[in-house]
Amino acid sequence: MAEEEECIRVSSVGPCPRYGHSLTEFSPGHFLLFGGTDGTTLHNDLFVLIRGQRALSAAASPCCPPRVGRSSWTELRPLVAAPQPRFGHSCHLHHDKKQLIFFGGTDHVSWFNDMYSLPLLETGISRTFEKIESPPGVPIASTCMCLVASEHLVLQSRMCGHSTWRRTSGRWSTSQWASQTVLGVASDTPHR
Repeated sequence: MAEEEECIRVSSVGPCPRYGHSLTEFSPGHFLLFGGTDGTTLHNDLFVLIRGQRALSAAASPCCPPRVGRSSWTELRPLVAAPQPRFGHSCHLHHDKKQLIFFGGTDHVSWFNDMYSLPLLETGISRTFEKIESPPGVPIASTCMCLVASEHLVLQSRMCGHSTWRRTSGRWSTSQWASQTVLGVASDTPHR
């Protein structure tokens, strides 16, 4: 049985075409897009995509009901204390703290090891970023990943030109961080 392709119809103007952005689902059917580049311009803008609602019918499968209505983009602005424009960063939803965590990225000149949070409010998403002090010893990375679970934060990063990953982990409440650990060779292929 062939998989049915789904086309998302958008009823408003969304972000320009880009790559290196983050797109994170923060609530069922609600996605936050941050940053990225079109190859010429770097972005630090925020857009929310709200997907059209699902409706059940007698002919529809409960796991894949048809969509009713159009999806829509909304740009959130003005932004307060936004990170500088970047791409290649990571973004993760921290369910317990009800916030989005952003880590790392680049502006084509420098690699970042900074962290920001964006609180999720009862009325929507805050437009005010909060800078989080990065754990000591987190390397400036060309490839990064941020994982958050309850009180634990794990940052994995790889330096440009290196084939080993480093991990820094710790607890939010105590701000105590474990020493970095080399996780091993990621690839024999040079980073480009």
